[in-house]
Amino acid sequence: MGVGWERKGGAITFETLLKLEEMGIAAELIICGTIPPGEFAHEKMVVIPFLDKNDERQSKEIEKLYMMSDFLLLPTRADCTPFVFNEANAFGLPVITADTGGVPDMIRNGENGYVLPYSARGSEYAQMIAEIYQDNQHYTALVQSSRAAFESRLNWDTWGRAVKDVLLKVISPAEVFV
Repeated sequence: MGVGWERKGGAITFETLLKLEEMGIAAELIICGTIPPGEFAHEKMVVIPFLDKNDERQSKEIEKLYMMSDFLLLPTRADCTPFVFNEANAFGLPVITADTGGVPDMIRNGENGYVLPYSARGSEYAQMIAEIYQDNQHYTALVQSSRAAFESRLNWDTWGRAVKDVLLKVISPAEVFV
């Protein structure tokens, strides 16, 4: 999910698919939001160039992608706080990502996914996915805790309450208009 093949770590994602296949794990990679360069093609890769969340039909397609997926793999090369993580966690979808920007503040290892070192390549991502996916109890717990992370801290209502609390601490009560 996301625009910008290189910035989102597309080559690493593709390497992950190849490594999972090499490990004997039946995997499919769905790329949504960008078109990979021509050399990145595989029979187990589906490319959806763009879906508009503001269009009801396309928004439903995005929801279906989240519901049918097992992980959101985003080895991003440059991101601050990708909202796509919140969306994935809303569907109980664990995130496997890279340590860059504000990512480690959003994704907590073992709670709602895993953050790999920025230097990690497809083999490390594939190993992480294989370990989680082949342990049904671990995967099920991670799905549940991913949804719980969304409910407790990765949603707009929680953000609004936190901002309100900060504002109330810096503004005197006489200045507050309700």
